[in-house]
Amino acid sequence: MAEKIETALDLVKRVVKDVNGLFTSAGALENASDFEDMNREAQARHGKLGRGATGTVSAYINHSRWVIDCPNCNSGIAGLPGVSEVVCLECGERYRVTFPQDRERIEEALLQRPRTNRHWRSGETADDLERENREHADDIRAILADEGIEATPEVTSRILRAINGAWTRARAGGD
Repeated sequence: MAEKIETALDLVKRVVKDVNGLFTSAGALENASDFEDMNREAQARHGKLGRGATGTVSAYINHSRWVIDCPNCNSGIAGLPGVSEVVCLECGERYRVTFPQDRERIEEALLQRPRTNRHWRSGETADDLERENREHADDIRAILADEGIEATPEVTSRILRAINGAWTRARAGGD
């Protein structure tokens, strides 16, 4: 499977144990409708069922995952692009959520990096991320040049992908 920035549905598919009593097996959430059902259950548990959004929050990417911070209790909320409202599973507050308009371009730029370096905050542009990626590629080309090796952009890209793969396997407990 190709790597991607994780959403709330991806996270749930990896979770097997019971989380806050909401679901008991991996894959319990399959789509945005299931996500909304989970949100309603969280509001009901906190006595806030039917309560509307209390504000707007911006999603961000942290370690290759879409995340939203609850302004009420500071709990992390897994984000799901395409869903316009989220509910904090800890306190039951509902928020409108915004994702960047150039989300796919931001994700693509971050996927060029090791998983541990995939971070994005509102205010940072896709152009910023792409520029940083080019700067890191320039660093690799300079190191290779010091060794007398000329690296084309294709070679540099292959090296960056190899580093990314090594980081990902190391984080997953592989080689």
